Amino acid sequence: MLRLPCLADIAGPGLTVVPDGALTADDIIVFLNRFFASISSSDVAGAGQSTFADGEFTADDIIVFLNAFFAGC
Repeated sequence: MLRLPCLADIAGPGLTVVPDGALTADDIIVFLNRFFASISSSDVAGAGQSTFADGEFTADDIIVFLNAFFAGC
């Protein structure tokens, strides 16, 4: 079975920026740091919370990330 990467698994222990297979507060912290630094990998949503990047950093990106995080991917 093909398993797609988890959108919310972006950090490992100690805030390292590598997926580690676990969803922790580190993932949220790394995402928000990257979002506010306008790093392209944090552009995870388009208008209306679609899951297509649109080149803009908006609240939709945060909502899509948190929805994936709390859904456990």
